[in-house]
Amino acid sequence: MFGVDCKVGWAVVLAVFSVLTMVGSLFLAFKIATAIPPDYFKYPNAPTPDSEGAPKSAGIVCKVSRNCAGVVLVAAGIAMLVLPGQGLLTIFSGLMIMDFPAKYRLERRLASISSLLKALNAIRRKVGRPPLNPP
Repeated sequence: MFGVDCKVGWAVVLAVFSVLTMVGSLFLAFKIATAIPPDYFKYPNAPTPDSEGAPKSAGIVCKVSRNCAGVVLVAAGIAMLVLPGQGLLTIFSGLMIMDFPAKYRLERRLASISSLLKALNAIRRKVGRPPLNPP
């Protein structure tokens, strides 16, 4: 009897986590899709943002937290490829907030998937932003 209650409890926890991840990833995908400049993918190498001179320790903590959140989103997106949810958008959102070598090449490769680019441009169209140029 104890094993059945435990399994039901885990199922509820996983269901709640799944719903929260899906809603969070859709919100993040919306924010990222509207913040990307339209010509972001046209460059052969990643555009370099201006550094703001934040304290180094704060930068490390921020980078570690962003990478951890990105890993969670990528893992959730991979799961959403077979489960209900926006798998490709979630993977793309996770990759956009992470910082690792060859990130830009992977972003360009994902953006070349027509269904993902159409979804990103549909989000941008709803808020009046110009469409993303394909890589």
